[in-house]
Amino acid sequence: MGAWVKNLKFTLSNVYYIYRIIWQARKQLIFYSILFVLTTTLAPFVIIIIPKIIIDEITTLQRYNMVIYWAGLMVVLHLIIANLQIFARNFVSLNAKYMMIPMSIMFNKKNMEMDYEYTEDPAVLDEKQKAAAMLLNPGTEETAGSIEGYIFAVNQCMVGILQLILCFLIISTFNVYFVIFLFFTSSFNTFLGMRLKRINHELELSTVPLQRKWNYLLEVAGSFSYGKMIRIFNLADWIHKKGKETCNERFSIRQRIFSNTAKYNSLIEAANTLRLLITYGYLVFRVISAHIGIGDFTMYLNAVSQFASAFEGISLNSVEIRKNDLGIKNYRNFLNKEGIMQRTAVKGVSIKEGPEHTIEFVDVSFKYPRQERYVLKNISLKIRGGEKLSIVGENGAGKTTFVKLLLRLYDVTEGKILLDGIDIRHYSYNDYLKMFSTVFQDFRIYAFTVYENIALAQTDRASKKELDEIIDMGGLSERIKRLKNGGNTYMFREFEEDGVELSGGEQQKLALCRALFKDASIIILDEPTAGLSPLAEHEIYSKFHEMVKNKTAIFISHRLTSSLFCDKIALFSDGQIIEYGTHRELMRLNGSYAEMFRLQSKYYLDEEEVTF
Repeated sequence: MGAWVKNLKFTLSNVYYIYRIIWQARKQLIFYSILFVLTTTLAPFVIIIIPKIIIDEITTLQRYNMVIYWAGLMVVLHLIIANLQIFARNFVSLNAKYMMIPMSIMFNKKNMEMDYEYTEDPAVLDEKQKAAAMLLNPGTEETAGSIEGYIFAVNQCMVGILQLILCFLIISTFNVYFVIFLFFTSSFNTFLGMRLKRINHELELSTVPLQRKWNYLLEVAGSFSYGKMIRIFNLADWIHKKGKETCNERFSIRQRIFSNTAKYNSLIEAANTLRLLITYGYLVFRVISAHIGIGDFTMYLNAVSQFASAFEGISLNSVEIRKNDLGIKNYRNFLNKEGIMQRTAVKGVSIKEGPEHTIEFVDVSFKYPRQERYVLKNISLKIRGGEKLSIVGENGAGKTTFVKLLLRLYDVTEGKILLDGIDIRHYSYNDYLKMFSTVFQDFRIYAFTVYENIALAQTDRASKKELDEIIDMGGLSERIKRLKNGGNTYMFREFEEDGVELSGGEQQKLALCRALFKDASIIILDEPTAGLSPLAEHEIYSKFHEMVKNKTAIFISHRLTSSLFCDKIALFSDGQIIEYGTHRELMRLNGSYAEMFRLQSKYYLDEEEVTF
């Protein structure tokens, strides 16, 4: 009993949560839902009550003018209620579909604003996927797999409850104990129906991996990329065999579902027939014994049938609501996930004005959440305003993690990072991020215009002249001028048929233009040119060095292309800084950096430039 009450409270809290969102985003949906519930509740009672009056007029009072009156009234009421019901149902459906928009916006807003570390946390990603299922599952009115289906299921439960109350009031005037009989027979049918639903649902779930396998085989069979392999290795029969096996497995499960449905439906029909026989027998006995008339017989018989139908509707729709409870819980948990980054700011602490700031790592160590191994260990480093720092090292040395900590995508595990002598956690998180303009190795070009890719959210406030100057600085001016719509040309063809796709090097230049446009105090290049040749990377880094002028700049690479023009170089290895200094100092040290430089410099320097 305790568990049942707990589940009921949980379900009601979810219903309240969804309808609170509806009230904020689409109030008219509440009105249409109420109209739908009322019309759907009343519709069958027009047919239950008025025919009783008509039959009594014919068999007893014989007032045929009243027969015509009541018959006409029944037709009119039925038409009015039926049309209102159709109107309400359509508008509930329309507005329930609309609810996917605000709920998706809330989900995506949270997805973009939550702490970055959550985006790499498997547990949070799993929770996020479950929350998304509540939005992405299209569902139907019958399965309540979506918000629309959920709203209809709640409405239908309300209809069932109201109809049960009305049926109870009608039947209790005849025999209150008969209601108890109806309750138990309806409960038995509901138990069978819910058990059938649960068994078949488990079987349906077992077909999911088979469906995924079938979809994959269809993709392989029809994909151009697999075409040569299929023909060269003569794989058609082999793939066909695998597809046939998959289909047979799915068909076998479908057979079991069909068999279960037939068996349980037979039991349900047998119980319905028994209830109907007992109801008919008892009502006929009451008519013969002159306790009720033919009109009462008709009314009570229809009321009994409607009682059973309403009870079954409540049970089945309750199952649908419960099926979605977990999805709503995941959605709520995801939206309510609290971030840490926004809550550590100290009131009154603000970033000083001006372009020059000093950043200092003080004995910083870091390991990722739920990991035992330290990725960075005892990092101490000072970056002065206007300084150019080159961070080099092999892949996996900890360079990108260093940037993530600097950008406060993660907080340090041990030690602290200072900005102008103050712990960065004490500043407003948003104000702190405004100081940085970063181009990552996995930068993205959006399927928007060239100008929008540079100015992003500031596009409406940026002038064409300003954007063209940035494009010219980035070395893309001639390429963009050749495009049909210049800077207003769309990238890719997702939205426009005449969209273009820039080369890899051109896309990297576009990303650099984006970094320049932000005009931040500190600019970071985290291996955005890793896919280019050493010579091409050297040229881009050299040009970018000229463009950033007096700004603080951090160049990160496993190559050493940026080291010649940087003020300081930090060589990372296994999460530690093993060498630090100017290029000349590290070459004189003749350590790991000097060895790496001699090996790589042949790709982008003349031989005489290697010796210092």
